[in-house]
Amino acid sequence: MKFIQHLRYLLLPFAILYGLVTSIRNLLFDFSIGNFRSKEYDLPIISVGNITVGGTGKTPHTEWIMRLLKDAYNVSVLSRGYKRKTKGLVIADSSSSASDIGDEPMQMHNKFPEVQVVVAEQRVIGVDALMKLETKCDVLLMDDAFQHRYVKPGFSILVMDYNRPFWKDHLMPVGELRELPVGKKRANIIIVSKCPQDISIAEQEYYKRKLSLNPNQSIFFTCVGYKNIYPAFADKKQSINITDKSVLLVSGIAQPKLMFDYVSQIAKETKLMQFGDHHNFSAKDINNIGQQLNTLGDNAIIVTTEKDAVRFGELLPNNSKLAQNMYSLPIEIQIINNKESDLKDKILNYVRSNKRIS
Repeated sequence: MKFIQHLRYLLLPFAILYGLVTSIRNLLFDFSIGNFRSKEYDLPIISVGNITVGGTGKTPHTEWIMRLLKDAYNVSVLSRGYKRKTKGLVIADSSSSASDIGDEPMQMHNKFPEVQVVVAEQRVIGVDALMKLETKCDVLLMDDAFQHRYVKPGFSILVMDYNRPFWKDHLMPVGELRELPVGKKRANIIIVSKCPQDISIAEQEYYKRKLSLNPNQSIFFTCVGYKNIYPAFADKKQSINITDKSVLLVSGIAQPKLMFDYVSQIAKETKLMQFGDHHNFSAKDINNIGQQLNTLGDNAIIVTTEKDAVRFGELLPNNSKLAQNMYSLPIEIQIINNKESDLKDKILNYVRSNKRIS
């Protein structure tokens, strides 16, 4: 393993070149030079993104903001629709699938049908389309948009994984950083996600020192909470108890350790089948999952993420054994230190102060 890690450093010249290119690009946007200009819109735009590739928890935080705003505002979400099979602009509707708009946008569309979900590689095209819809957009959330600078957000939230802080990582392709950590200066709020629930004040202060925030930036610490497990494809989301169950945990997310640890604590037995992030499950995968489920006995079930479930929904007939034995484990974001009201106030104050002019 150490040998492979050392081999990665042979890619250091490419990482230096990559860092140079991204830094120049950011400077061009900072000073609006040539075609590198951010377009502004007369509505509140909140960007949720990261600097580290994959698995920092952007989408759960986006959903947290959706819950905060959806009852008082017409909220829209704009995503690129990572790994979808379509191109260009797609506005989600009742016929949409994960193949059309991507798994995370589809998850949000299913959970929040009152929220308009749009995907577009070019965010300007997506925002322009939203502005023309008959239903007025009051607030726009841009998911995974920290490096997509052609649309200027009024409020930017940067999510960093507690387990993968910027200062312990390297630029791609040596590490997992999309840009130099100095890019954090563009964020209004930095959220340290996936923290242990008992993170100490001393450790929080350490993270604050390492991040060296500006006076106008705020930091929040969050942890992952799990909600009741429910049948993935049933109309009624009636929760079940799995203490007497053997669980095949099927994961197509970047960082499944927290989920595995949680399920292992409450299930009789837990076995992990791990796939890559946003994995497109194949017929072969389905067959292998079925075989692994059979090895766990008659009282075994499959537990997966809500994001993975939307992809399985396109592959599994409702009456199949796998569909009938597949359950979803939803997650929720919990704000540490009783700071939830502070975070809500910052977001709501921005939205209220920048409401769309009709």
